[in-house]
Amino acid sequence: MNSGMPPSKRFVMQFAKVVLREAIKFKTWVVLLFVVTSLVVLIAGVLSPKIYQSNVTVFADQAEPTDSATRERLTADLITSPRIIGQLVTELDLVEDPNNSESMDKAILAVISAVEIQPLGSGFIKIAYTADDSIHAYNVVSKLTDLIILDSIEANRRVSNESNAQIEKQAQAYKVEVQQAEEKLKQFNVADLVGTEKQTKEQLSATKQKIESIQLDIEETEIRITSLETQLSSESEFSAPKNPIDIDPPFRELRELIDTEKMDLASKKRRLKRTEAQLQEQLSRLERIAERQSELDELKRDYDITKTIYEGILARKEKARLSMPLDVEGLGVTYSIQEPASYPNKPMGIQFVHYAIFGPMLGFLLPFGLLAAYVKVDPRIRMPDKLSNLTDLPVLGVVPHISTPLAKRLLKSDVVFLCLFLVIVSGIYLSVAVAYQRGVI
Repeated sequence: MNSGMPPSKRFVMQFAKVVLREAIKFKTWVVLLFVVTSLVVLIAGVLSPKIYQSNVTVFADQAEPTDSATRERLTADLITSPRIIGQLVTELDLVEDPNNSESMDKAILAVISAVEIQPLGSGFIKIAYTADDSIHAYNVVSKLTDLIILDSIEANRRVSNESNAQIEKQAQAYKVEVQQAEEKLKQFNVADLVGTEKQTKEQLSATKQKIESIQLDIEETEIRITSLETQLSSESEFSAPKNPIDIDPPFRELRELIDTEKMDLASKKRRLKRTEAQLQEQLSRLERIAERQSELDELKRDYDITKTIYEGILARKEKARLSMPLDVEGLGVTYSIQEPASYPNKPMGIQFVHYAIFGPMLGFLLPFGLLAAYVKVDPRIRMPDKLSNLTDLPVLGVVPHISTPLAKRLLKSDVVFLCLFLVIVSGIYLSVAVAYQRGVI
């Protein structure tokens, strides 16, 4: 009884056999449920509402200096403004009576609710419109794009002089700031500096080397003094004079040499102290240089920023001057089409082909899922392992299901009939799916 097989795998195989046996038992209901489920899903695909979306990508080129978020917000306000949408509703004849304010308000709100605006960054904006008709969606997006471009041209005509005057005012103000920044830099450069960082670091390195040399000389001098004092102490023990006047010349010379070395040591320590003070002064100077360099960098940064803004304003001023004739002629545009309106050839979301494929899959899984649930909740013992778990006794054998020849012939005839039924239904299913997909029905 597959004693060497893992219990989990053995249970799965026994469970699958029981489900398959039940499927054979209820074969007619399984086939009917398969057919009904497939047809219901197919009909749902046929009856499901079709939503079409047409979109266009425009580029918002504002004459005034605004950031990307501000440009996108202004564009969204313009696209969904009742003035623009009302003009669109009137020109596309979306209402029977444009003079009826109630009908116009409903039509405007309906169009605004179906318009989707998606900022793409860097001034690019995607405008989309959804409707249950592909031609209607395409016409609305195309007309809406034309209206916002025409409106931007009219707006440029109205605000051209005011914009140029504002740019000129900004240019004069930043020109003064640039001149002030240049004067601050000039005054800073002519000021008496404490030295460059490179020179101070070189002096600092030389001073440190000098200190190390003096410290080494001091150590050597202290070693010589110690040695001389040791020598003097040794000689004084063996040849100490009874009278200080009777000090022999070598002994006197040794003392004089020690005194000389001590004087030299004191001089070197004084020189070391002066050099260390010089080192501290150089360190302080290096800090002052760093502070002044930071101040200089800040002045340069302020100057560069101010000059960059000033040059940008001058460029805008020149651009506005060159575009003035175009604005007068009505050719200067603020919005330009990056990608033209797309015609929606197929609806959004789940396509009909997905329904056609999903129908038979669900029709196959649903009956077997129901049979598996039925076997799971059925209290009857159908598997040997279940009996072993309930009684803690080993199962000695399993009596198989025996089918009589008559039952086999009946099963065979039923299977042939159901297969023929499935072939007929599948042909009808495929015919309907293909015909609907090609627009025949």
